[in-house]
Amino acid sequence: MNVFDNPFYTLGVSTRSKKADILSAAEDLELLHDDSAARDRANSIINPVTRLEAEISWFPGADPAAVQAFLDEIKKGGAPEFAAAESFLQESKLACARVTVLAALLCCHTAATAPVCVRYLREMADCYENIDLESLLSSINTDRRAAGIAVVEDTDRVKAAVGSYAEYLASVGKLALDRLPTDDLMAAVTELVEVTTKEGKDIAPSLIYKLVDIYEIETQAFFYTATPALEQLIATVKERADKKEPVQTISLLVDKLLQMTRQWDAVAQPIQMAMESKGLEHEASLDLASELRNLSVDLCNDHGYVELAQRIIAAISHIFAELFTAAAAFQKDMEVLRSFAPSDSQAEATEASTPDYTATLEPAAKKQIQMTQDYIRAGSETVYLKNIGHLAWGRIRRQEDTLYIIRVKTYSGEFHEFSLGNRPDIFSELTKRLWELVGVRLGLELIQALQAGKEKSFGQVLVRDDGLVFPNQAAQGAGKRLYAWHELKLLSGQDGFSLTSVRQPSVRVYLDFLIVQDALLLETLLSMVFKQGLHRISDVLL
Repeated sequence: MNVFDNPFYTLGVSTRSKKADILSAAEDLELLHDDSAARDRANSIINPVTRLEAEISWFPGADPAAVQAFLDEIKKGGAPEFAAAESFLQESKLACARVTVLAALLCCHTAATAPVCVRYLREMADCYENIDLESLLSSINTDRRAAGIAVVEDTDRVKAAVGSYAEYLASVGKLALDRLPTDDLMAAVTELVEVTTKEGKDIAPSLIYKLVDIYEIETQAFFYTATPALEQLIATVKERADKKEPVQTISLLVDKLLQMTRQWDAVAQPIQMAMESKGLEHEASLDLASELRNLSVDLCNDHGYVELAQRIIAAISHIFAELFTAAAAFQKDMEVLRSFAPSDSQAEATEASTPDYTATLEPAAKKQIQMTQDYIRAGSETVYLKNIGHLAWGRIRRQEDTLYIIRVKTYSGEFHEFSLGNRPDIFSELTKRLWELVGVRLGLELIQALQAGKEKSFGQVLVRDDGLVFPNQAAQGAGKRLYAWHELKLLSGQDGFSLTSVRQPSVRVYLDFLIVQDALLLETLLSMVFKQGLHRISDVLL
């Protein structure tokens, strides 16, 4: 029962008020405010049986003057400070009254942020857990004797009333959380469960589990749509692998799959931890983890994609860390996968255990270039792979030889160029590794940006998910024409690629892999678009 709907509040009486005073207050409301329900509320707290619900959801044991002072603060408007709960409820025997104070504060705090909600709900859950039924019964009966109301004979009735009150408290928590933006709501519930269960290791206060139960019901609509979408993507990965499509395509799909799985898990996280704390496992998470594990087995055993299998197992080991029965299986899978030696069929796949690569560019000067899983380094110049936001590479033909160059640009705008001289062997090895460790990630980022409706510039070309605008039209503003992919012809070469209008061959653009940043990413994606007859670049992930 909401404190502001409580008969003690609406009638303006205390738990120590006599029957005559209660009836008098009801009569005043009927006469002065035409409150026809006032007598019914009065009867509900005069009746020894029905009175208990109102007593539990009021401030049992608290001094009426202190209660009135607190309520006066609330009437002033706004949200009283958290410290208001400390002002007159210091004794442990007042745990039930303290819960009511916290619930009232949370109801009033309509602009509460996620940290504030977590703080109030944690305190409320702890206080509810600390309610001592014997002390509560004593407080209730002390006030009943003062009011001339028959006392409660045993704690069983009190226990039942306290249990019912928990449902209301959970609804208060839900109301406060529902006011938050979706991401903040998930973060708040996750933090609440994480802290109270010590990341799934301890039992939480019972009120926390009630909140999680409500959260699980509220998220069913999300899982109803998100789970089938993941299952469909898993099936698509298997289908593309069976069709022997390029490993880059499969890798992009796996990246998309793992990203969607992380988003799915972010919603499921508090449910998983709550169940883990009780020695249970989230069935839907188990099912999804099993499907992903089976996919990794298929990719490894049927197609030799060991790295992709390792990537999936490593990801789900972290994502589904709360699934203790699956953890051992994931660990065993990783050990088995590490034992696999690279095979010809996975030559193009990324090797999770790829050794560092070092090559000498100028023997006389002892100039070397090195690439690891984390960085590329030449002399004193080091670029961390995670910071690379753009790629370009290619060759410049000279009369006497050919110069091979790799160019990268970081997300912060720093430009780096690695000149490899006339060393096609080093160029081939480095670009292969860069594609595997950086290119696949950047390709997925490009797809996601286009799918979100963004335009991307490649040189003077504007590229959208469903087509492009040629350079001579890109500057024409509203008059620019978008050429859909089916209206164009793609011609790929060793140093770049061209796009030509099918109906107007004079409308053409050439993108050089070395000069135009990320042109090689675009060419790879467009090759899939044209080969499969797709309408959008993002369709490569379907």
